[in-house]
Parts: sequence; C-alpha cells; structure tokens
Amino acid sequence: MSGVYQAVSEKAMMPELQKALEIAGYVSEAVGRLLFRDKSIEIEALDRIIGPEFTRHANKPHLYVDPEAKAE
Repeated sequence: MSGVYQAVSEKAMMPELQKALEIAGYVSEAVGRLLFRDKSIEIEALDRIIGPEFTRHANKPHLYVDPEAKAE
C-alpha cells in the first residue's frame, strides 16, 4: 500500500513542488558546512581584497555585526 501511495503522490506532484523539494534537499545537506576551506585561495583573496575583519566571518556571516549598525 505504501508503494502505491508513494507512486500516486509522485505522479500527482506538480513540477514546481518537485523542484522546491530538490532544492530543499540541497540546502539541508549544506547546513553546517563551511563555505570556504581555511587557507583556501578564496579566503586569501577575500583577505587581500576586503580585509581580515570580514574574512574572519566568511564561514559564519550570521555572526558578523556591522560596527556602524551597532553604534545606532
């Protein structure tokens, strides 16, 4: 019965919902992973171009607090 239900559910699912579920799967796999490896080319470039203050937060952007916003 569960196999029949799953087959019917998959056929009844709209393509947009299938794509959304696929994307949600990618996102759930990526949660908790680093965006950049330490000492990678990308981190070195960020450090050179943007500066070390922002590079420290490259893998954890949600922890960055803008000093100007904090002063308000």
